[in-house]
Amino acid sequence: MTNFFSNKSVVIYGFGIAGKWLSTYIHYHGGTVLAIVDSDEKKHSSTYLDVPVSSPTILQSDHLNFDLLINTIIDIQDIHSKLFALFPSQYLSLGVILDQLDYANYLHSAFLPDTDNFSSSFLEQTLLAVHSCHLAYLDPNVVYLRSLDVVVTERCSLKCMDCSNLMQYYTKPQNISTADIFSSIDRLLESVDYIHEFRIIGGEPFVNPLIYDILEQLLSYERVRVATLFTNATIPLNHNRILSLPLDRLIFSVTDYGTLSPRTTEYESFFRQHDIAYRIHPPEYWTDSGTIVSDVKSIDEMKVLFSECCGKNLFTLINDKLYRCPFAANIENLSPLFSDPLNSVSVDASRSTLNSYLYDLDYIPACSFCKGRSYSSRQIVPAIQTRHTLPLPLLNP
Repeated sequence: MTNFFSNKSVVIYGFGIAGKWLSTYIHYHGGTVLAIVDSDEKKHSSTYLDVPVSSPTILQSDHLNFDLLINTIIDIQDIHSKLFALFPSQYLSLGVILDQLDYANYLHSAFLPDTDNFSSSFLEQTLLAVHSCHLAYLDPNVVYLRSLDVVVTERCSLKCMDCSNLMQYYTKPQNISTADIFSSIDRLLESVDYIHEFRIIGGEPFVNPLIYDILEQLLSYERVRVATLFTNATIPLNHNRILSLPLDRLIFSVTDYGTLSPRTTEYESFFRQHDIAYRIHPPEYWTDSGTIVSDVKSIDEMKVLFSECCGKNLFTLINDKLYRCPFAANIENLSPLFSDPLNSVSVDASRSTLNSYLYDLDYIPACSFCKGRSYSSRQIVPAIQTRHTLPLPLLNP
């Protein structure tokens, strides 16, 4: 199918790594990318291979005549039904057609987006994620999670006052019990058929002295494809422990905070030497979504905030509960004053209850305390450090 795009005019939905790769692939195989569409307003001033990134409203233009519209975003559930209804004869999912594109032969440097610092193995893992998540979503008999944020610690080696995971509010941060982590995962997997990715987060995961044992056990789950560890490159790596792990299923995502991340170069050198999948990037699109607000919102206001949220599919596991996002998980973990049974679902929930939580919600009560995390949210200076724990707000009656 490498000639599938020859003389075809294509619109790509999604300006992420997969969308950039597909754009290069289409150009290479004789097709024309007319437009790249993305709902993130911050990307609309970008171009890629001289193709502008546009708002989804361009799809309604009478002047945009295309043969194919290809969806590359991993959270296919957010847009699939709408795109298929509008363009039933032109719409395709990248995940569905990927195997037919002989993609494994097109992961070399010419096909890597030139503005990003990541390995060809990271690119391959990204494409495989789109593939598996699209197929799982389109199978009505499968209950799946694109990703599961596994919180391994409340502690961090930095203290960013605007951390979106709310670490700046913890007065006595603790490492999460390993037994609790795996008890929750085991019970959740009784109702879930497939999880593409464990996202290992904190805090800073390497602060937890048991992190390598946790990694080893996470990578033993057969129904989970990969584990991605998110780190700030402040703590030395145990090279021997990492090399003892199944490296084809391990990914590192490194946020480089400049002088606050003194080991970024060391990390990259190690990853390159051992062909470990990685991405290194500066702090991206920080907003003040790490601020807890006390003004209670109406249900309509929460629905708007939820519909526009770019973090609502970051399903997070903590305290035997599954939450829609790290904000909701951590705000309840910080204080029972913020708790609401509708914020989460138990790891022991039935398949139908779990499926409803994954796909049918239009808000959660925790949205009332969030400033929002939309693509249009105002950006702020990232990683400003604070010496002191921030006080939780007093709730308005």
